[in-house]
Amino acid sequence: MGKEAARSRVFRERARVGWVDTDASGRIHYTAAFRLFERAEVGLFRQMGVLHELYGLIPRASAQATFLRPLCFDDEVEVEARLSRTGRSSLALTYLITKDGVPHVTGSVVAVLVGEDGKPRPLPPALREEGLGTGKIQLAVGAVAVRRGRLLMVRRGREPGKGLWSLPGGRVRPWEAPEAALRREVLEECGVDVEVGSLLGWSSREGDGGAFLILDYEVMALGERVTAGDDADEVAWIPLEEVESLNLTPGLPEFLRTHGVLSGRPHALG
Repeated sequence: MGKEAARSRVFRERARVGWVDTDASGRIHYTAAFRLFERAEVGLFRQMGVLHELYGLIPRASAQATFLRPLCFDDEVEVEARLSRTGRSSLALTYLITKDGVPHVTGSVVAVLVGEDGKPRPLPPALREEGLGTGKIQLAVGAVAVRRGRLLMVRRGREPGKGLWSLPGGRVRPWEAPEAALRREVLEECGVDVEVGSLLGWSSREGDGGAFLILDYEVMALGERVTAGDDADEVAWIPLEEVESLNLTPGLPEFLRTHGVLSGRPHALG
């Protein structure tokens, strides 16, 4: 798939949380997130030139949303809709709502194109392409633990990134809070308990398993002794000045520099 085609499968627009979108507490109602998703979806299909071939003909087979942080009345947000997977008659879309560059809501839907008889029919040729992932944003977490000028790191024992050094962390299970997932993952990989602090930053990447949204938190390790476990081949406290000499996972050096980790002064979001 060429770069232009890849770009055409992603649409972003600015929006604002209206009064009608909130509940009695002034926070966004869960249904409003789906309205924002659908508005961006219309923009995506219009951008791809297939809006009138699909509109009103793609009932949802499944839909889900994960609320990471609350949104409130009059918040300005960016909404992203992405075509992640297509089959013969089905398609999957993923969504991301950010405020000030920080993820607040993720979501995904699977829909089926039907004809006037209500039976599935083939998607337009412009939509049918293989190898677009799983059609779901998979939420993951990472731990940034700095202690006495050293960063807690693991050398991965499994794909993706087998043999590369990275931050401790992993996938968030269904219905699990990101902070709880992070405590669990660090304990499993490193054998140490942590207190989870502020969200330091986030990144996204495409992998064989689909799209990943990775939330990295500042954490405080409640001990210095660590032991490799779970899918980690090795775990160690790495001096900050030596981190970039390791074979790191893609994008990690830039993330650590951008957020001041390697200088010993992490800059947390929000």
